[in-house]
Amino acid sequence: MSPEEFREWQKSEPDFHELLDGQPVRLSDAHQVTRRIFRLLVAAVEAKGSVWHGREWIETPHAELRGIEPWRHAEGGWEGVHKCLAWLAKAYPGCTNYDPDRALIQTGAPADLLEEAERFAAIERRRRLSGPGLRTLLAITDLWGLDDAERRRVLGGSPEIDTWIQSARAHHPLALPDDVLAQISSILAIHQALGVLHVLEHEGVEWLRTPHAAPVFGGRPPLDIVINGEPSGPLVVLGFLHAAQQGLYMPPGPLDRHFRPYDDDDISGWLVP
Repeated sequence: MSPEEFREWQKSEPDFHELLDGQPVRLSDAHQVTRRIFRLLVAAVEAKGSVWHGREWIETPHAELRGIEPWRHAEGGWEGVHKCLAWLAKAYPGCTNYDPDRALIQTGAPADLLEEAERFAAIERRRRLSGPGLRTLLAITDLWGLDDAERRRVLGGSPEIDTWIQSARAHHPLALPDDVLAQISSILAIHQALGVLHVLEHEGVEWLRTPHAAPVFGGRPPLDIVINGEPSGPLVVLGFLHAAQQGLYMPPGPLDRHFRPYDDDDISGWLVP
C-alpha cells in the first residue's frame, strides 16, 4: 500500500495510525511513547546506517537539541519528535520523509527496532514508578521498624541501594531494575493487605513481628520471611494475607471476634414498614 492509498483508506479506518513496510499499523494509546520513540529510531537508523549507531544517537545528549537525549524529546510528545526529525532531515538529507502535518512512517524498518523502542518505553515506566515507589517503601519499612541491613535484604542486597535511597529522597531521576520494583510492589501490597485485616497500623505491625503457627511460617514471625533476602519471601506472606482476606487461616479481628449471627428479629427490625 502506498502512502497515498493509505491516506484514502484511513478515512474509513481512522484507528490505523501508521504505514510500516507497506502495511497499516494500529497501536493503542498505551503504546504512544513507544510509537514516538520508534518513529525517531527509524530515522536515526537511516541516518547513521545501523541499529547500533541509531540507538547511540538517540541515547546521547545533543547541544542542537538543548542538551537533551532525543529519546527524551520523543518521550515528551510528538512536538519533540518533530523537532528531532527536522534536525535529522537537515543534517542527513533523505534519512526521513518528515512532514509535520502527518504522523506517518513511510520507511520500512527491521523488527528489532520495535524491540529497541519497547526498551526505551520500559525505561520511561521504571523512571515514573521508581522514585515514588521507593519513598513509599522507606516509609513502610520505618513503620515496621526495619534497620538498614533488613531494608537492604528486602531490596535484594544490591550495593547500589544506598545510592538509590539518596536519589529517591532527593527526588532525583531514578530507574530501578525490574526485580527491585517487583519487591517494592510486594511490600506495598503487604502493607495494603494488613490495612484491610487490621483496624490499627500497630496491630498489623504486631502481627508481622509475632511468631505464627501456620505451616508456611514454621513458627517464625512473618516479617522474618519478608526480610530473608529471597525474592519469594514477600510473596509468601502476601499470598497468606490474600487468603486471609478471603476468610482463610486467620482468626476474626477485634471487630468480628464477638459477632453474634443475626436472627429474624434483627432483620425484621431493619425493615421499614
